[in-house]
Amino acid sequence: TVNGLCDEQTQDLFDLQLRTPEEFKFWDGRSSDKIPYDNITWNFDYSDDETRVPPISRSDALLSASHYISTAYKTGSSYGTIECVPKSKGDCDYSFNMTADSAVESYAVKKNGVQLVNTQGVEGLIWKNHDSFMTKLLMTPFGQSCSPPNPSKRGLSAGSIAGIVITCLLVLCLLICV
Repeated sequence: TVNGLCDEQTQDLFDLQLRTPEEFKFWDGRSSDKIPYDNITWNFDYSDDETRVPPISRSDALLSASHYISTAYKTGSSYGTIECVPKSKGDCDYSFNMTADSAVESYAVKKNGVQLVNTQGVEGLIWKNHDSFMTKLLMTPFGQSCSPPNPSKRGLSAGSIAGIVITCLLVLCLLICV
């Protein structure tokens, strides 16, 4: 088991700890000791939305803020969750995403007890209240690298080049010999 909790063959340990600010103000300037749940938006899900397959609907992340808090967060408080999640099949099947404007003072994401520090600011799609929208996200890969392959930058393998050269030589030989 991972730290005595998860099956290390099929699962990784996801650990999120976050701290809310001491003070929260609404858009109109009013202060509150409670932060409405939709002012802190995060999810842990597939990095590539196309990876999803039924029966998981596109609006249900593997883990999300709405799975834990459905009313309000208290200011100046710490929150956390520890979950066993399916082990990724590649280096970048999953990522932790938080909207850049979430009302958090700080947060930390750990994988199997190791804090992940490769957080990147990205423009991305996030699901909230069963609806999706594009926004600025703080994305933390839950693998080694979450840079999607760029088909335009892929080179041909040596075998592919050799095959093309041989084919061209055969065609040229047929044209000259006939």
